Amino acid sequence: MLPAAALRSSGLEIVGAGSGSIPPRDVLLDAYRQIMDRASRGELTVETERVPLAGIEGAWQRTDQRCRLAVIP
Repeated sequence: MLPAAALRSSGLEIVGAGSGSIPPRDVLLDAYRQIMDRASRGELTVETERVPLAGIEGAWQRTDQRCRLAVIP
């Protein structure tokens, strides 16, 4: 496991490929349809924290983030 903050605050990029690393197109399309169907029914949620723009620097540097930041004016 690698904390997201480690990727955001560094120049590190993770790139990979290999045999079988990308599912067939029909599998991806089916997964996409399932996600969109659940989203349209309101079954998917994303935990967010509202952060004023003035406080975004401090929030961005925290290492304990467990949700997405939503920047507000």
